[in-house]
Amino acid sequence: MDFIDEQHAYQSFMQLCDHECYQDRVSAYIRDLTEETLIVAFSAGASACWRALAEYQGKQISHFIGFYPGQIRHALHLTPKVDTTLVFPCHEAHFALAPVMQSLAGRDRIQLMQMEWMHGFMNPSSMGYAPAGEKTGLALIERRLSLSSGK
Repeated sequence: MDFIDEQHAYQSFMQLCDHECYQDRVSAYIRDLTEETLIVAFSAGASACWRALAEYQGKQISHFIGFYPGQIRHALHLTPKVDTTLVFPCHEAHFALAPVMQSLAGRDRIQLMQMEWMHGFMNPSSMGYAPAGEKTGLALIERRLSLSSGK
């Protein structure tokens, strides 16, 4: 699909699926995992994973990294059952980020990071894209992959 901008992409997502449908799809996918897996997800995908992993009963997921998972603000009562790193942007346009991060701070198995870049900093198609942010995010993923593989 080709979108004019992120707002149109999000509107299309909400019409074709929605957050609950996306969570159901993620839940079905992770339920069938047979190998150790690192989950990396962005924005709405990260929020769907957050919800799905709160119900997860398996052992195959080594870690979850969620980049700019703004929608988890509606599910702060949940906590994933796997080690989790949440990577937030410098701020969010539609809500106050500080209270969300404060609510999550100190929870077991959750590491919080806040970057200096905007929402979408890893996505070259995003207005918030930042090459330095993408490089930093990729380095974070690579470090987690080496920790998972024991290198």
